[in-house]
Amino acid sequence: MRRIPSRPSVRRPMVPGSLVAFFALMVLFAGVGSTYFWYRTRPLPSPVAVADGRVVEIREPGWFDRGSGSVVVRYVVSGADHVIETRRHPGDHFLQLGDVVPVEYSGPNPAEGRSVWAIEERQEDYRYLRIGALVCAGLGLLSGMGWGVGRWRSSE
Repeated sequence: MRRIPSRPSVRRPMVPGSLVAFFALMVLFAGVGSTYFWYRTRPLPSPVAVADGRVVEIREPGWFDRGSGSVVVRYVVSGADHVIETRRHPGDHFLQLGDVVPVEYSGPNPAEGRSVWAIEERQEDYRYLRIGALVCAGLGLLSGMGWGVGRWRSSE
């Protein structure tokens, strides 16, 4: 009977490098998303005030757009009309024509307003993405350590 030569045993890392790369990508995506939402919700540099705006126009989403569309909100500051566009579904509210929306604006520049409800929703998104990035960073660190120990053991 003929004997088949055996191959030397090859030790492989305990954790595949693709898992480490996956967690690194997740940290990257969640970090970029949380940075964007942090930027959009940061406080305005000057004193702010809040005015009541009214929904005057509903813009339906296009064929390939996600979400429920947007609305145009008109608000008045010192007798001057200002207009902003915001999402139609900011958080728990689904806006219809004539609805009252709180609008935050900067004292010296009232034309640059933003919906208070949209800011609150983005702050929640920022918190969730930040927590997700931290969890993925921790798991990535653990899997990276497992990968490194496996590489070290396989080189012995």
